[in-house]
Amino acid sequence: MVALTLIYCGFVICMGLWVYFSSRDRKAIALLLALTFGAAYLSVAGVMGYPNFITSPNKEVQVVGVYLDEGTAIYVWVLEGEPRAYRLPWSMETAKQLRGAAERAGKQGGNLMMRKGIPEGEWMFYPAPVKELPPKTAESQ
Repeated sequence: MVALTLIYCGFVICMGLWVYFSSRDRKAIALLLALTFGAAYLSVAGVMGYPNFITSPNKEVQVVGVYLDEGTAIYVWVLEGEPRAYRLPWSMETAKQLRGAAERAGKQGGNLMMRKGIPEGEWMFYPAPVKELPPKTAESQ
């Protein structure tokens, strides 16, 4: 909500400058207004529910959903305290790794996890380690 308030204030300031200055300065004000709208789109994209393509999780997160748009992008929904959507660049290697990890996680009955790999920008998908339950004893029954 803070981002929307700041965007609105920036818009109001740009419009005030547009009205105040003479016609020769209006080109600079128009450029400033265009930059304000660009910043508005980039900051509001996460609020509107579109996948985030600017930032990405810097820690290990649980993957709750995936959509592979071949040749375009890999859309990943993760839990970071609250669900978030990310748009990763398309890579056939990443897509194969993702499918393999999802199959292994399904067989193990665990969750699918993701994190950034050692080469910066590379993504690693893997099944979460399954915690073994403590053995049952006669006393616990």
